[in-house]
Amino acid sequence: MTQRLVMHVGAAKTGSTSLQRVLSRDAGSSDLFVYRCWQSDGSFTDARGAQHGLTGYASSPLRLIELGDWDDSLIATVAQRIAQLTRSSTLVLSSEGWAGDAAEMSPKASANLKRILATSGVESEAVLYVRPQAPWLESFYLQFGIWEGFDIEWYAHAVRLAGDGFWAKRVAALQELGFTRVTVRHVDDVVADFMGYVLALPASDPRLIGRTAANPRVDLDFLLMALADPRLRPGPHSPHVEFLLERVAGEWELPHRDVPPLMGEDLVEVTENAYADDNRALMSLLSASDAERFEQRASAFRQEQEGRATMTRADLMAMDIDPAYREQLVLRSLDEVLRQRFGDGIPGVPPLLADGAQRATPTKKRSLVQRLTGRIDRG
Repeated sequence: MTQRLVMHVGAAKTGSTSLQRVLSRDAGSSDLFVYRCWQSDGSFTDARGAQHGLTGYASSPLRLIELGDWDDSLIATVAQRIAQLTRSSTLVLSSEGWAGDAAEMSPKASANLKRILATSGVESEAVLYVRPQAPWLESFYLQFGIWEGFDIEWYAHAVRLAGDGFWAKRVAALQELGFTRVTVRHVDDVVADFMGYVLALPASDPRLIGRTAANPRVDLDFLLMALADPRLRPGPHSPHVEFLLERVAGEWELPHRDVPPLMGEDLVEVTENAYADDNRALMSLLSASDAERFEQRASAFRQEQEGRATMTRADLMAMDIDPAYREQLVLRSLDEVLRQRFGDGIPGVPPLLADGAQRATPTKKRSLVQRLTGRIDRG
């Protein structure tokens, strides 16, 4: 059997976390693959022991650019460990930041990765998923830029200056790192494609049944509340909030409003022009069906923005928050605090999470309820 290493290298906002959730869930139960997290010290840890709380996923914290600091002994140890892990099944690693790392690696870091791959003696594949840049930038902005106080027009310009979104250039950089093969894909369902096309799991595999294919678009009312009160989403990379909302959305039955389109017609045109040359090169790297789908998605997004002006952050924050959403979010959140700490919550409020912790302490609960209700009464 050919020993094989598959490195999913991103890109960010292309379904990476959804894929990592599925890989993490049954990290060591398949005969076809093992999923591990590559650590900065060179070790490979079991993803099931590293999942990030309610989000239920784990990825590799190692930045490839760190390899420039590794010595000969560590490089040899890592190569040997890869060879061991791939003896009976494919080793899968994932980090949506590795595609960006490829373009930033020092000559020494690049040389060290090449040595690891060559010394391990395994077949190695880097897998990159891509999206049309305009919708990708809007999604990227909602994940990062809006929390840093930037308008989307400025953020889109900064992302381009940083070299992000130039997918063909990313592939070229990856091809210089010693992989046996670099695969670039544009698909509707990254999880199904990676499991089926890359890992060759059958469609009946339980990892592909009863799952969420992609993260939902953030709710407008939650976005407005979190922008007004940063405690609801404390940083630009706090996706646990969105995953919590996704997990309980069916039980909450909250009012839902989509975030309106942020990129206007002019900004879409500027974005598409900026990436035009790179996209022409990208089309030769994609399969015919992927290239056609890429063009269709870009065209559909362009048509949706026709006649629209680009929204500023201030425009968005000036919108009113649905009072029913605010009330239910606060009520259910307080109820969950009580259930997690004391075993039962506010009378008449359905459980937020069916599998919440059960630790009932009546005296402590009564004290906390009094403090919480006192704060609510005071506004």
